[in-house]
Amino acid sequence: FGPGAQLLSGGGWIKANGTAEQPIIFTSASNTPAVGDWNRIALDNPNDEVSFAQIQYGATCLDLNQSIAVSHVEIKNCIKGLFLRTTFEGTVETSKISNNTHGIYLGGNASPTIRHNQIKDNSYGIYIESSLTPSIINNDILDNGNGIAISFTNGFIVENNIVGNTAFGIKNLNFNIIV
Repeated sequence: FGPGAQLLSGGGWIKANGTAEQPIIFTSASNTPAVGDWNRIALDNPNDEVSFAQIQYGATCLDLNQSIAVSHVEIKNCIKGLFLRTTFEGTVETSKISNNTHGIYLGGNASPTIRHNQIKDNSYGIYIESSLTPSIINNDILDNGNGIAISFTNGFIVENNIVGNTAFGIKNLNFNIIV
């Protein structure tokens, strides 16, 4: 992708399904890639699919606004690695999210299930600005500046391995959450 580039599902849909041996790679076109080189991949059709992909060097690498499944995806070197917004009620699982400012950022009324992921070396592993009822289950949330920051939400954070985060493991900035 070149500067400012976006991939939008819009009126159609995107099926980006690689394999473990041959993942689909979305990255910067620059010879010297840097965080934020391109804009985003925005999926807002419930028929969109992403699995076995590597997404790197975007501003918002993967921006989701529908209930789709994301699995076996590696997201790294982005400002927002994975942005789950307003109507997202899908699943993010078995993925690696690393070296981003925000590994996973939840906003609006998103109610995702986030399970069996490695979320590592981000400034914020998971940042929940506002969300209805996220379920964060069985993840490794490791070596981030901040593990999980929670504000304006109800939800469940259970059976996660939250270790080595510099500032805090879990910080409840407001509301009701079961940890």
